[in-house]
Amino acid sequence: MSRPNPFGSGGSPAEPLGPRAIGGMDLQLNDEPMLLTIPEAAEQLRIGRTLIYELISAGELEVVHIGRASRVPLEALRDFVAARRTQAAVSDG
Repeated sequence: MSRPNPFGSGGSPAEPLGPRAIGGMDLQLNDEPMLLTIPEAAEQLRIGRTLIYELISAGELEVVHIGRASRVPLEALRDFVAARRTQAAVSDG
């Protein structure tokens, strides 16, 4: 007995899902995670977990709480780096 084709009868993957409106927000569904664990966020910035917690406590890095879990939005990491780059450019110029 043959296994069902996970791609349907055409043999090729279905079209990727486009943006979807949820709660008034447009979300792009893809493989990029929306939220990172504290160790994942630290790894992305190439810093330690302790410094991530310090940045969160200082209000410099956004955190989302889901139950007891703390997660850092990927966009918050991008915003943090962009702000630091702008801050460096202003102090250099």
